[in-house]
Amino acid sequence: MERFKILVVEDDSVLLKLYRTVIGQWKLPVEVITASNGVEGLIRVGRDAPDLMITDLAMPGMDGFQLIRHLATSSFREGMEIVVVTGLDQHDLSARGGLPDGIRVYPKPIPFDDLKNIVDTLLARRVAYLET
Repeated sequence: MERFKILVVEDDSVLLKLYRTVIGQWKLPVEVITASNGVEGLIRVGRDAPDLMITDLAMPGMDGFQLIRHLATSSFREGMEIVVVTGLDQHDLSARGGLPDGIRVYPKPIPFDDLKNIVDTLLARRVAYLET
């Protein structure tokens, strides 16, 4: 089975290292790809076709809102789950135009248990699909 690809888009290099470290300890067949802003995230989506994208929203340059809006109108999003982990609250999200339906939003600090549950579910779904 092809490795499950997780793209993490986050401008804080310490948090990127934390994602790599914690996800690496899950002992799952996953590959972690990182990007430090929305533009780099778009490039990585096109190049690597991740199964899951975890993104921050408040980033310099192209932020997570713009990244998600670009992907919402693109075929690249097909089959890719998007999860937001942000320090912004619901009021901030609404003030910036909100997010498309179907995107899970978690507050920081990073909810690694929830993220692992999402990956476990997506991996199980992939195995079930391959067995049909």
